[in-house]
Amino acid sequence: MANRVGLSKFSVGSTLNRPQKSLSLPSCNSLCSIAEKQESTSTNNSTTDIQTHEQEQEQARHEHVRKLQNLLQQGRTGTAPSFIRSLLRPKSLFSSPSHLYTLSSTSMKLIFSDMLFSISSESNMVLESAELYMLMKKDGVQSSIASVNLFLESLVSKKRYEETLQLFSEIVGSGLPQDQFIHGKAIQAVVKLGDLKRAIELMTCMKRGGIRPGAFGYNVVIGGSCKGKKMKDAEKLFDEMVDRRVTPSLIYL
Repeated sequence: MANRVGLSKFSVGSTLNRPQKSLSLPSCNSLCSIAEKQESTSTNNSTTDIQTHEQEQEQARHEHVRKLQNLLQQGRTGTAPSFIRSLLRPKSLFSSPSHLYTLSSTSMKLIFSDMLFSISSESNMVLESAELYMLMKKDGVQSSIASVNLFLESLVSKKRYEETLQLFSEIVGSGLPQDQFIHGKAIQAVVKLGDLKRAIELMTCMKRGGIRPGAFGYNVVIGGSCKGKKMKDAEKLFDEMVDRRVTPSLIYL
């Protein structure tokens, strides 16, 4: 027993008193270097992934442009507009109509730009349509009256009355053919801005230019006159409308 106790004490004591080997730890500089290498590798991998993704998207865009070009060359005028609409949807590969336009060849722009402008306008993409219109103008690509009318309608529906009048002035100055609709939208814009005097002047300009004011223009000005409590002006316009055999319809207030 004594031997066991002595051995036990010896064992414990010798273990406690035995010099311990120092544990070798990496320096702070080494740890920082390892962390920087790992971070650099991760960043490079992320950058490569992003670049690969962007390249794949750009390739897909050009594939869509080629498909659209084929549809137009084949005269598939029913399928092409539907395809263009699909390319202008939210989260599409194309950020805007102008993006699709700029990726197209010069010869293709002449074929489909007016179609693209019409679709953009009827979709009430006001800012995007304005941007596309300016690009087309810069390239010398002329819009049709039908497309311009859609754009005017879009501007008025979004209450962009000042922009409506700017576009109207540009149309008049460009020498493009004008119709009742274009003048009617300009008249509607000035009435909405509360300028009845200018609305009457626009109607007078229409007559001098050989464009007969339609029911829409008369109704808009009559509605604005009534709203402004200018009943005599409204009555005078109504009588003029009847004399010109223009059929009254809805009064636009």
